[in-house]
Amino acid sequence: MCETVCSDMFVSQTPSGIFPFPSPEIINKYSSEELKRLIPVGYRNVYLKSLAEIFAKDLTLQDIESVKMDYSAATKIIKQLKGFGPYASAHILVLIGYYQKIPIDTVVVSYLKKMHQVRKPESFINRHYRQWGKYKYWGLKLEKMIRGKNWTGN
Repeated sequence: MCETVCSDMFVSQTPSGIFPFPSPEIINKYSSEELKRLIPVGYRNVYLKSLAEIFAKDLTLQDIESVKMDYSAATKIIKQLKGFGPYASAHILVLIGYYQKIPIDTVVVSYLKKMHQVRKPESFINRHYRQWGKYKYWGLKLEKMIRGKNWTGN
C-alpha cells in the first residue's frame, strides 16, 4: 500500500530519489472508490478518504502533534476516528510521536514468541518494557535492532 501511494502516481520525486507520503490534500482529491482502485487498500478506502478529509480541514488535528497535547488526550482523538481500533490507534500514535504503547500485530507477536517464548504479548510488553516508560515502542525497536545486529533499523 505504501509503495503505491508513495509513487509518482501521487507525488513528485525528491532530489534523493524518494517519493514521500502524499499530503492529506492530495489524497483528499480522490473519491473513496478511486482510492480503492488506485491503492490496494480494500475496504479501508472509506477510512482513508475520511482521514484525508479530516486532516485536509485541520492539518494539526487539534494540535495532536504538539507538546501541548498529552498521550491520553491524543489517544481520545485518534480513537474517535472511524475505522481506528486498538492496533491502528496505537500505530498512528507512534507515527506522530507518542511511544507509550507498542502496536501489537502479527510481526510483534511473532518476534516476542521467537525471542521470549511469550504466550500473552500484551501483559509481557507491559512488564518487560515498563522501564522504558513513555518510550516503550523504542525499547522494543532497539531490542530488535540489537538482536538482529541491524543497527540502521531497516
